[in-house]
Amino acid sequence: MKKIIIMRKMAVVIIGLTAALTVNAKLITFINNEPGKLVYVINNKAKGTSTLHVTNMKIIGKINSEDLSLIHTMCTEWVLDTLDLSEVRIVGSEQQRSGSGVMRSKKVKSDEIDNSMFSQTHLKWISLPATTKRIGEEAFEFCEELRTVVIPNSVKEIGKRAFAYCKKLTDITLPRDLTAIPDALFYDCESLPKLTIPQNVETIGDNAFAVCKAIPSVVIPDRVKTIGYSAFSAMQSVKSIVIGKGVEYIDTYAFFNNPHLEKLVMSPSIKTMKNGVFSTCPSLKEVDFCAQLDSLPAYTFYKNTSLQKVILPPTIKVIDDNAFRDCTALKGIYIQSLDQWLKMKFVNDRIWNVTSNPLQYAHNLYVNNKLVTDFVFPEGTTAVPDALLFGSSVKSITLPQTLKYIGLLAFYGCRNLKSIYYYGTKPAACADGNVFKQVPQSNCTVYLLPGVEKFPFLLNFNWSNFQYDYMKVTAVDKVQADDGVSKFPIYDIDGRYRGDDATKLHKGLYISNGKKFLKR
Repeated sequence: MKKIIIMRKMAVVIIGLTAALTVNAKLITFINNEPGKLVYVINNKAKGTSTLHVTNMKIIGKINSEDLSLIHTMCTEWVLDTLDLSEVRIVGSEQQRSGSGVMRSKKVKSDEIDNSMFSQTHLKWISLPATTKRIGEEAFEFCEELRTVVIPNSVKEIGKRAFAYCKKLTDITLPRDLTAIPDALFYDCESLPKLTIPQNVETIGDNAFAVCKAIPSVVIPDRVKTIGYSAFSAMQSVKSIVIGKGVEYIDTYAFFNNPHLEKLVMSPSIKTMKNGVFSTCPSLKEVDFCAQLDSLPAYTFYKNTSLQKVILPPTIKVIDDNAFRDCTALKGIYIQSLDQWLKMKFVNDRIWNVTSNPLQYAHNLYVNNKLVTDFVFPEGTTAVPDALLFGSSVKSITLPQTLKYIGLLAFYGCRNLKSIYYYGTKPAACADGNVFKQVPQSNCTVYLLPGVEKFPFLLNFNWSNFQYDYMKVTAVDKVQADDGVSKFPIYDIDGRYRGDDATKLHKGLYISNGKKFLKR
């Protein structure tokens, strides 16, 4: 009988506490006219319920460090989860706090949300004071229940990691006059559904939006000049990224590991870009690289396994190590002039026969949107650069009489090569035995000028397995195009270069593209 009575009394106590908490879920407004007295105002108005049971609170008036210390305790150790400070003014004062994760004897500046002020609390909703000028570092870091933050446009600065690890954050708008997105501002805010970067922002810090898994698209404003390390990496859901026209610098891995990224709009102003910026974006299919870069950094498109088309700007002179590694779906590299490709430098490995030349995957080189099937080295060329046509789909190559040397891996893997028109009298020296490796030499013919001795070629290790023939004579009045301009160099019968304009030739016999023609 006594057990039953005790159990009934316990039930009544539990019901009473639950009722107290439920009643106080309604918004309670406290007017605090004297900074430092908030605890008394709350306890007086709560009428015995005390600060322990307030869950939804609005404050009007002025608060200082003591009041903020109380609020911090209410939303860490007690039950406060909804806080409206929109009509509050924070006044500067000496801060005396105690408890885990809270600093002591620190000054709180007027109109500022101090560093770590609300970090690791169980707040769900908060509206900041309308007069707030700055939000400090880690101000809301690890607020894992936080859903909504109302920030006034008076805020001009936000500190590093201010909202990092707020995993349930879904509703926040950055102030319009913000000029810098700090490091890790929204790092691992995995529920954030959209992203609007204010138009006045000029810099985006390291890891600023990394691991924001729910954002579907990113538009970077034109005033942004700098994008930090891994700023937009591992966003998981992002499908479209537009880089503003003013961006000049992009740091390492800025857009790394975005598996669903399909659309990328580049900035024409990019002058510096670090390694791996767009690596591991396996859904990206096309990139128009309209930038001012002089080199394509290492691992730029590493493991972009759906990438099919890349348009390189005319400023690119170097393609660095592994820039296109494992881009197995590449179908074409697009450039504006053949001269650009002739000057291109790649990173090559003699031991492993590895190169950074994307033609090993793409095979097809396009100049002004036209597929290059006949690659003509201009007269005056003395050396073929290393790995220049590695894996290319070219069908014919024209080598001038001035050629002396063929670089490492220059024609490695040119499996479609059928004809080499050679205007020299002796075989050019080769970097090693891999210059023509994987070229079907038994089905490829080297065409020599009439009278050139074949014997030196047949004795040369790199040249010995080709088929040999002499260039044929045809009687025609013009070469190739109707305007008389040929895409192939023209030589006289003695092998001297005569340009590429047949209209300027004297009467006589000439050779172009492996064929003789008569100028009448």
